[in-house]
Amino acid sequence: MLKRGWKSRWIAALRSGKYKQAQSVLMKRSDTGKIKGYCCLGVLARVEGARFDQSGRPHVGGVSVKQINNDELLDEAWSGLSYNIQDTLARMNDDGMSFKKIATWIKKNVKAK
Repeated sequence: MLKRGWKSRWIAALRSGKYKQAQSVLMKRSDTGKIKGYCCLGVLARVEGARFDQSGRPHVGGVSVKQINNDELLDEAWSGLSYNIQDTLARMNDDGMSFKKIATWIKKNVKAK
């Protein structure tokens, strides 16, 4: 279950137009290191205080919040999102669903404390 307050901030961020969308990675950088975009899960990490290192791994307080076995998902204990929900969201994102449509799906299907 998503942590209290995170759902509304995440949905607002996805709908804001502030974040460019990327596929297959939480955060994508150019060869020069400039951020090119985020997947929907990367937006969640960014909105909730994660800072991304050069490899695209998000950290909060110096601790990685990326799942080790699957580089495309966030740590379940940190995010409160089950890996099944994250996998569904990652597939929607990588299949080209817009952030606005993903935000609507989150509003209807993701529970928060």
